Amino acid sequence: MEELNAKFRARSHRLLELGIAANHIVEKGRSKSGRVPTNLVRGLEDFKLSLDAMRDDPRYKSIAQLNIEFVNEVVSFAKAINAGNKEIAEDHLRNSVDLHEKSDGLINALVDEIEVSANVV
Repeated sequence: MEELNAKFRARSHRLLELGIAANHIVEKGRSKSGRVPTNLVRGLEDFKLSLDAMRDDPRYKSIAQLNIEFVNEVVSFAKAINAGNKEIAEDHLRNSVDLHEKSDGLINALVDEIEVSANVV
């Protein structure tokens, strides 16, 4: 059980870092410059490696898949912003928010499952 909790904490921390990086990209895209540096986009894409590793665990597979799609939408947002297409960028941003909310729902369900398991033991 302790191993599961440690794994959950580590993966939760990684997802928090992902959210912070994505938020930074959105802030840059909405700034006066209206540009997102490519190094930020590459940094966000690097999160896919840890998300791919999460898909090996059945408990995290759906969460990881949603977050991979989330990364893709935020990257598409950044590319659309850099191309000057704010309308398409806003569509990608809306999609990313929807995916993030779905992921949050799955994470909350997993937290409930872990808490129930901890109370049984």
